[in-house]
Amino acid sequence: MNKLFIQLFISKNNQARKGYVVLTSVIIVCALAMSIAIAVATKALSGQKTINIYEQSEKTRLAASACAEYGLSALMADLNYRGDESIIIDSDVSCHVNLISGFGRTNRNIGAYSTIITDTGAYTRKIAISQISDLFPVPLIGQWLNLSDF
Repeated sequence: MNKLFIQLFISKNNQARKGYVVLTSVIIVCALAMSIAIAVATKALSGQKTINIYEQSEKTRLAASACAEYGLSALMADLNYRGDESIIIDSDVSCHVNLISGFGRTNRNIGAYSTIITDTGAYTRKIAISQISDLFPVPLIGQWLNLSDF
């Protein structure tokens, strides 16, 4: 009878150990799966933020370019156009044409900038059209630059 009791006790003890091993394995696999899910979610959110920053920066660059082109068109229409004009492009986008330097048809310089303020920050892009050697019949532009400052 002792032998039977010992075998039964060992058998139940082995089953309990197998249960603990399975339970521990499930807990480890679940913890690993949660870690991977959290890492993927964090990466996705980070990627979305990067995309939003790029989109806002590009929107600002396009607005500044549009403003510079507007200044060039206005100068071609009227050689006395001096710039220093703000233009509203969209409800959240505006730009500014700086004072235009030079006189007449040659040696003119145009600067423009745009700033967009969002919940993630402010984005400013500046454009300079310089060394305009002639305005007619088509403008001869020496440089079209994206600047950090001018």
